[in-house]
Amino acid sequence: PTYFFVLAAYFLFPILWEEKDISPLWRFLTFTQNFGLDISRTGSFTHAWSLCVEEHFYLLLPISILIFRAKALRRFGPYMVGALLIAEITLRAALWQHFLRTPSPMSSYHDYSVLFLREIYYPTYAHTDGLFFGVGLALIQCFRPDLWRILAGQGNKLLLAGLAVVTIAIIVCQDFHSFTTAAFGFFLFPLGFSALVLASLSPQGYLARMKMPGINRFATLAYSIYLTHKPVIKLTHLHLSRLGFAKFSLTTSLATVCGIFLTASLLHEIIEKPFLKLRKNLLQKKQRHLSPLISRT
Repeated sequence: PTYFFVLAAYFLFPILWEEKDISPLWRFLTFTQNFGLDISRTGSFTHAWSLCVEEHFYLLLPISILIFRAKALRRFGPYMVGALLIAEITLRAALWQHFLRTPSPMSSYHDYSVLFLREIYYPTYAHTDGLFFGVGLALIQCFRPDLWRILAGQGNKLLLAGLAVVTIAIIVCQDFHSFTTAAFGFFLFPLGFSALVLASLSPQGYLARMKMPGINRFATLAYSIYLTHKPVIKLTHLHLSRLGFAKFSLTTSLATVCGIFLTASLLHEIIEKPFLKLRKNLLQKKQRHLSPLISRT
């Protein structure tokens, strides 16, 4: 619901646009905006590309589960995750070789960057390593409890390993548009962060014991913050510049941060919470309806 509210605001009030144009509405409604996205032509609300990846994941994961529920295929599930990770690296390497290995002599750095984003960074089929790692962790937790307990007991080692892998990824991705970034950087970052997630779930680990004030509130608002941060930044800079404040002054920066959190808080209270309550009520109603049927079977 919050996504559709923000989308409506973008198309009703062009003043929110970060750039001069925006992708057609049907691309946002069908979650296909991330395919062929050229930020040099349609540069507004481009951050919705990651929501497209999420929607494709929500669609394909249940289908995959239904396929691998078959007893004959069940044991191949973990191997399929590994095979898909290898295929993902190979695909991005091939895309880079095809589109970016020999850029046109007339291409500027901006054109090169746009091409990299359009062909490698935005498409779902080239940017799903993190999803595969997440599914892999879920498979281990649900179906390999002994292995999960062993891993979860290594919290601090996983923390160090995760930090080391993320550091390597940062070094590898120093040139964001390079072959190493495309082929291996997008693999190393989710690998490292997966280790950090696992470390945070380890009861004996440092991350599990670490208290971070305000993190729950930030997590609650994160979705609304993500959706609205760009238009809020634009409007804040626009109005404060008219009052004589520099774009990157301390006042402008503080006002921008406050505006982002205020907007996200309003959306959470006005839209997210009522719809979450509605969802809860509908699920409870469905559960009450199904309980007698389940008990009879």
